[in-house]
Amino acid sequence: QSGAREGREGSTRESSPERTYKSREEKEMYVMYEAALDGGHLKQSQRTPREEAAVNGASPKRDDPAQDIRDLILKGAKTSGPFLAEEEWVEPPLLSPELLMQRQFEVENMLRWKLEDDSAIDKTNGAVGELLDFMRDLKRLSRSLGIGNYGLVFQELLSMSGGNGESEEALVTGVIDLKGGDQQAVRDMLAKVGTLRGLVRLKVQDGADLEAAEKSLREARGFFSSLGACAEGRGIAPFVLLQELRTA
Repeated sequence: QSGAREGREGSTRESSPERTYKSREEKEMYVMYEAALDGGHLKQSQRTPREEAAVNGASPKRDDPAQDIRDLILKGAKTSGPFLAEEEWVEPPLLSPELLMQRQFEVENMLRWKLEDDSAIDKTNGAVGELLDFMRDLKRLSRSLGIGNYGLVFQELLSMSGGNGESEEALVTGVIDLKGGDQQAVRDMLAKVGTLRGLVRLKVQDGADLEAAEKSLREARGFFSSLGACAEGRGIAPFVLLQELRTA
């Protein structure tokens, strides 16, 4: 009997009429919530009557249906765990000359900033280090809010910085509140949002984008460390070695 009941429940969900949405933002938020359900982050038994009505296409009774969906997304984010663990930066091993040459091409194509002299190399390397710290700060803030998806925190910061003008994709904002905490820390993080999007040639908008950006930043950090060490060992400036790598 339980098997038949599960079958009837499954078929009910699959045959639900397709919902109509008032806006693109509302549709995307519903899709995100359904994805959380499908991923096992929220089970049907955890749904409230209001959530059941939202998922099955009934009109929410609240004055602000978009906020209703934000509440659902936040609930999914808080049950999605495991939360991101604290990470310590470990300096990578120095690259061999062959790998240094390969990484030079990759890093310079990944970065928007031009490495025109030793000063530019130092500035870019410093920015990369600050952005890796920013990634750790994002994860710490997410943990303090009880949220497993630090992309939601980044999207809130991105919206506050007015950084969605470059993309047609809608941001999911209003899910978390960053206006009640340390506002100086928030302003510092907002500055890093601009630096990240200005430095890396990647679309950075959600959690998956952040993971890709962090991987690129770690590779850049390793490249600059190896470039400096190799140049020092040969008694030449890092930019001189960089020019050799470009023409090799």
